[in-house]
Amino acid sequence: MVTRPLVICVLSFAAGILSAAQLLPFSGSFLVPILCASAAALVFVGLTRLRAASCVLLFLLLGMLYGMPAAEPGRSEDHVVRLCDRGGLFPVLARIVDDPRHQEDRVIFTIEAEGRLKGGRWVPCRGKVRTTILRPQHNYCSGQWFVLPLKPGRPRNYQNPGAFDYVSYLARRGVYATAFLKNDANVVPVIPQSRSFMDKVQAFRSRLAEFFESRLAPLESSVLKAMVLGNRGYVGAEVREAFQRTGTGHLLAVSGLHMGMVALTSFFVINRLLRRSPWLLARINVSKAALTAVIVPLGGYALVAGGSVSALRAFFMVVCFLAAWLLDRDGDPLSALALAGLVTLAGRPQAIQEVSFQFSYVAVTALICMGGLGRTGPGAGKVAGYARGLVVVSAVAWLATTPIGARHFNQISLLSVPANCLLVPVVGLWVLPLGLLSALLHPLQSSLSGWVLDIAAFPLYWAADAVRTIARWPWCTVKVFTPRWIEIAGFLTVLLLALNFRRWKGAKWAIAGVLVLGLADTAYWVYRSMSPQEFSITFLDVGQGNSAVVTFPGGSVMVVDGGGTWSESFDMGERVVAPYLWWNRIMHVDTLVLTHAERDHMEGLVYLAEHFGVRELWTSGREGDSEVWRRLMEVVGRKGIRHRVMSAEMPTVVTGGVSTRVLHPGRATVGDEGMSWNSNNYSLVLQMSMDGLGVLLPGDIEALGEEALVVSGTSLSSDVILAPHHGSGTSSTNLFLDAVNPGVVVFSAGSRNPWGFPAADVVRRYSERGCAVYRTDRDGAVSLVANEGGVAVRTYVGRNSGGEP
Repeated sequence: MVTRPLVICVLSFAAGILSAAQLLPFSGSFLVPILCASAAALVFVGLTRLRAASCVLLFLLLGMLYGMPAAEPGRSEDHVVRLCDRGGLFPVLARIVDDPRHQEDRVIFTIEAEGRLKGGRWVPCRGKVRTTILRPQHNYCSGQWFVLPLKPGRPRNYQNPGAFDYVSYLARRGVYATAFLKNDANVVPVIPQSRSFMDKVQAFRSRLAEFFESRLAPLESSVLKAMVLGNRGYVGAEVREAFQRTGTGHLLAVSGLHMGMVALTSFFVINRLLRRSPWLLARINVSKAALTAVIVPLGGYALVAGGSVSALRAFFMVVCFLAAWLLDRDGDPLSALALAGLVTLAGRPQAIQEVSFQFSYVAVTALICMGGLGRTGPGAGKVAGYARGLVVVSAVAWLATTPIGARHFNQISLLSVPANCLLVPVVGLWVLPLGLLSALLHPLQSSLSGWVLDIAAFPLYWAADAVRTIARWPWCTVKVFTPRWIEIAGFLTVLLLALNFRRWKGAKWAIAGVLVLGLADTAYWVYRSMSPQEFSITFLDVGQGNSAVVTFPGGSVMVVDGGGTWSESFDMGERVVAPYLWWNRIMHVDTLVLTHAERDHMEGLVYLAEHFGVRELWTSGREGDSEVWRRLMEVVGRKGIRHRVMSAEMPTVVTGGVSTRVLHPGRATVGDEGMSWNSNNYSLVLQMSMDGLGVLLPGDIEALGEEALVVSGTSLSSDVILAPHHGSGTSSTNLFLDAVNPGVVVFSAGSRNPWGFPAADVVRRYSERGCAVYRTDRDGAVSLVANEGGVAVRTYVGRNSGGEP
């Protein structure tokens, strides 16, 4: 007999959604006849023992049907994606539909288009665009209308293993286009003729945000807006990172904790008020009436929080628990949670891929399954009981969410339990209730609202300062590799079995079995990471820049250049290069090589030097004059990393049987300030060879540097070459290519870069020589693995070759 059919249904539905991607070759109509047949089977066997199996099949197929990725809405002529990559600017009338995110030098928000100017008149135009404005002068908020000039383009991922899937992230929010404005000089605010209900709600939120800003200091204002209004766009990067490092980042989002505290506070107040009436006590169940009335403040909070996905999900979760209590089913909280999950996924199937969804449901499931672990004995006082319960709840939630945090953020917070025990009571019992009370009073009595707001914000400065202090402790967090989902499932299975060890027969044997599999998995990855026998180089997709990860036989790792962007808020090392290393379970880098001190080669190395236990940094000795160079040298000095100035006169370095030679520049060349070379021609040029296979990494040298290499008389012959200077027309001269005679060329260049790299003439030059051409802007990461037949090439997008180059 199935005691919790809702749990089976939601698990089957979720499994169907997750497996839908495997059915991409088939259309949605393929599932319709199977779905109908399954429904018929459910009717016929509904009264038999196969009822559970039928439910599993039915909801599995429903999940597949719901989870099929939606096609890009480009068929409609008036959709904004029709304007992507056409060139030129299009004046668009649009409304901001989310809370803008403010960064150091830019603001980012999503707009929904309503029309565009064409031929002197407005024509329909619809669709969402993720918009970035550099150095904004206007104050932007959700619900505002603007006319702004857009040059929309299609979003693009960094195509590397382990990379964040930005395209899917936007698609789950109905966004298929992005736009970038260098300034907002031509952005014109517009007052709409009529406003919808949600427009009025957003206007109210904007007034509250301005009230918070005028009344409080920036730190308290930004944190309180995140907790009360669900607007995290003003929380600074330092504060946001500190909350994440301490495992308290959930406090900055409208989560189930916030909704639960609102529900408890509202129930306490409403229940006490209703019980003051003897007439009501004699005629109705006051407790159930109070529970029903709680839905009103919960809904109001969800609206004040902007109706965000996380707020609505938390609202549905709490409402389902309230419904269980109203129906006297409070003894089965798992079914209530399953109902909330089913409602959430039915409305937005792709929510299952969101980290906030995974955190919420895994944590609540673990807390439900922990049973009476948090209870105290009959002799314990209320304070002791609350303290013990808080510690146990925090510990169980931390254990349950740790593998998910490791998957998405590659870090584990070791101080999450004490940090949450310190902050959750302050936020839940003081800041949040008083903050919401202030918001409620604001339209009625602004002076009283201000007094309440001051009281609510009183502990925030202390709390935020405590979070930042804890986050600065070096052992607050540990960086970890990216676990696979099967490993996460195994960990959560062991945790679930451990929490129910005494109630489930055979739990100890099941735990032992999973632990044996886990030990086998660990042994496999340790052996693979510590004793690789391959010599491989992976040229990463870092946009317009260079970065290559070299793995030597024996396990040593070298990273040649780290890529970089011109954005102060995007760290190429943290966001692109490190995720590739973590995905491949590389936690230690022996050597960093900086070919030359340009930002598109250097920026990502700063993060790697800080977090990957680097032993040596190789440079040509030509110092940079940028802030990035100064930061890199500061980390090198602080971490005790050996800085080696390399030149053509240095002896060959042999690592795991691979010989690495520095071919350029020579010591005299580096020290000659009178030469007319630019910085590109001073790039370190490396040649690696093993068993007759040669790979040439020439940095950004141009024609003069190439000529100097050829004239030097050193052997340049190599099977594989990284095209100098990203394939610029100033490099890859015929003289140089004659000397190298490569069979494989890799171009590292950004998609749609303004310089037109790689130049068409240069690509043609390599192709005419019979070279196999690979490009990171099209092929993504390009991996070359030495083998007995020469070199095998694998690309992220699946274009492979093997054998002789």
